[in-house]
Amino acid sequence: MQSIVYVMRHIDIGGHIEIPYKKVGITGSGNATLDSRLQQISNTKSPIKAQCIAAWAYDDARGLENALHVLMEDSRVEGEWFLDAEDTL
Repeated sequence: MQSIVYVMRHIDIGGHIEIPYKKVGITGSGNATLDSRLQQISNTKSPIKAQCIAAWAYDDARGLENALHVLMEDSRVEGEWFLDAEDTL
């Protein structure tokens, strides 16, 4: 069964600051849906929310997620969050 590999970022809904961090994760196949995962990450009364910027259905989503994490290891900030100062992810 396919799962979804996604890239999310935080956004300032007021548009006052740029936030250069992105999250690479997976969802589906027994996990939360992409919409519910987005809600989990955004579920506060903060002006900083999560936005999904890319998502792909993939048979080996865990393997792809792990490969992306290894590829970006030098820019890891915390857990599945990575610094993407050049906005290339």
